[in-house]
Amino acid sequence: KSEIRRKSRSLSRKKKGSKNRKKAKSALAREHARIANKRKTYNHQLTRQLVNSYQTIVLEKLNVKTMIQEGKYNFQIHDVSWGDIGIKLSYKAEEAGRTLIFVDPKNTTQDCSGCGRYVRKEIYERTHQCPFCGLIMGRDLNAAWNVFKRGTGKPVPHGCAVGVISEDELSWDNLSGRGCVNPVDELD
Repeated sequence: KSEIRRKSRSLSRKKKGSKNRKKAKSALAREHARIANKRKTYNHQLTRQLVNSYQTIVLEKLNVKTMIQEGKYNFQIHDVSWGDIGIKLSYKAEEAGRTLIFVDPKNTTQDCSGCGRYVRKEIYERTHQCPFCGLIMGRDLNAAWNVFKRGTGKPVPHGCAVGVISEDELSWDNLSGRGCVNPVDELD
């Protein structure tokens, strides 16, 4: 980003129609292309790793176009290429004979993965705390379990991740000591 900013400022200082402006414009275009290629390569590597590692993959069917138009996070959504990852996963999973399931994203972060009841949260609240069943875990992990349940129809293992889980602990290696099972391992 900083290199793009620097090259954009350099371009804006050049006199219109000059050779130096053409050079600066070309340099900025090359920088944009370099970053786009890095992102594309990363997305290919990530999707290949997911398809090779898991028999079943469950994703939220997000309306990326609407999210970009409406939300204030449109730059971040573009930056991580959500739509591109879904497309790449679709064709790679089909080629490899894997199952890719898309689920409705409605209330995946709001519903409790323990009891299934709706627990209202603001976007800035990063911890899920259910007043009904007492489950406390990271908001993203709670949403992941909800997506898993919707996609596979399997319940979350009882007693999994009860207690406070910080964002630093959101890896399956750390959660296995809490009685959690990786949702993908549950499918095998």
